[in-house]
Amino acid sequence: MRGAYYVITALLVVASSQTSADSGHRLHVYDHDVVAAENAAAKTLPQQSLRGSRDVPDDLAHEERAIISELVEEGAKLIPRAAENVEEMPRVTEAVGKRPRVAEKDALEKASGADEASKKPRNTATDDAFQGMSTEWELELPFKEWNTEIEPMREMPEPKWSWEKRKLVHEAFVKLCAEDLNPTVYETARLWSLFDGKAKSRPATFHRQVLIQLAKENVRRDVLIMKSVESEWDRWNEVSILSRVDVLNMLLNVHFQRWKRMYNAFGEQRSKLIAL
Repeated sequence: MRGAYYVITALLVVASSQTSADSGHRLHVYDHDVVAAENAAAKTLPQQSLRGSRDVPDDLAHEERAIISELVEEGAKLIPRAAENVEEMPRVTEAVGKRPRVAEKDALEKASGADEASKKPRNTATDDAFQGMSTEWELELPFKEWNTEIEPMREMPEPKWSWEKRKLVHEAFVKLCAEDLNPTVYETARLWSLFDGKAKSRPATFHRQVLIQLAKENVRRDVLIMKSVESEWDRWNEVSILSRVDVLNMLLNVHFQRWKRMYNAFGEQRSKLIAL
C-alpha cells in the first residue's frame, strides 16, 4: 500500500525532527506553502504509484512533498517524543518494557463479546444476527515482539471455487465496502475462507488472531517497500528504537482496523456473497 509507505515516511520525518531537536540541530521540513488541502491530498494519494527513483517530474515531486508535509503535521500529533539515542539500547529497551501496552492475548480477552463468541460456532446463514468485531480497541506490541523478523503467515486454505466465482464475489464485495477500503481479490479470499469451510466454526478469538497476523504481514510488506528506497531506509536506521516501535505499532493498527472493517462488512453479507 502506497498510503502506508507515506505514513512511514511522514512519521520518520517527525521522529527525526524530534531527535535532531534534542541534540540541538534542526531538521529541514518541506515548506508549508506546498501543502495541499487535506481533502485534495486524501483524494490524490490512492491514485499514485510507488516511485523510488529520483527521476520524478517536478509537478509530481511537488505533489508528493505536499502530501508528505500534510502527513508530517498529522504524525506530529500522534508519535511521542523520540528516545535520546539509538546507541542507548538498554535504556530504550527498559523504557519500552515499562510503557503501558495491550499485548495480543490481553487484547483478545478484553475484546467485547470474545468470551461468549468463543463458546459457540461462528454464525452461519441460519444462525443469529452476525456479531461484528469491535473496532474500539487497539494493539500495542512491545519492542521484543518487533525485534525479530515477522514470519510470513502460513498459507490458509482458500475457498475451492473457480476464478470466475472468486472474481464475482470480489466485485460484489467491493460494492458493499466503503470506498476507502477497496479490498483486493486476495483479501476477499482471505475473508471468505473465515466464513466458509472449517474456519467458520472456529471461535471469535481465532478469527481475530488471523486478522492480527494479516495486519502484521501488511507491516512487513511496508517495511520491505521502505527498505527498497535507500534514503528512507537510512532515515529509519537513524531513528531511535522507541520511535521505530511507535511507528510499527501505528502501522499495525492502521492495517488491523482496515481488516476488521472488511471482516465486518463481509460477515454481514456472507450468505449472499457465498451464494453468488
